[in-house]
Amino acid sequence: MQSTFGLINDLIVFVVFVYLLLLVTGKVKLAGSAQEKFNLLMQKRGKFLRIVVLAGTILFAVLILMELFASKS
Repeated sequence: MQSTFGLINDLIVFVVFVYLLLLVTGKVKLAGSAQEKFNLLMQKRGKFLRIVVLAGTILFAVLILMELFASKS
């Protein structure tokens, strides 16, 4: 039961990181002034933000896969 909730928690965080990844890569746009603020942030700290979002996405994908394969053993 606890591992199921842990997996659900990891999936929620993974979905958030996937959304951030889509936002950083420009596949998803924000509304109005929020997009302008985000563009300014990407100009200032774009490379660092991309690295953090990509690393988080990969990390949680690996954690989810590890939990799925560990539960089958």
